[in-house]
Amino acid sequence: MPSFAGFEQVEQMFNSPIAASRSVSEMSEAFEMIFVGGFKYTMAKATGNEEAFYANSNYVYQRGKRKGELKVYKNIKDVFPLLYSIQKWDSYLKNSDFYIK
Repeated sequence: MPSFAGFEQVEQMFNSPIAASRSVSEMSEAFEMIFVGGFKYTMAKATGNEEAFYANSNYVYQRGKRKGELKVYKNIKDVFPLLYSIQKWDSYLKNSDFYIK
């Protein structure tokens, strides 16, 4: 069947509905983080209360090496894996430090 107007993707969704529902779930979660989190950040910035936004564990990592980073970046990379691949390739190209034992 030719790949015309998304028919190939529709066929894949019918063959594997669980994977399709997971993709839709990840996409809705990412959009929620973008719009709701963006609105809450804008409101926190407007009221001068950014510390409260960054203390919210629903939107910002609180522990580990990602502490202080927004969780929306991870959600976007889950929906669009190509962005994650580009980031990994870019960091590989920028790496000038190699440890060989």
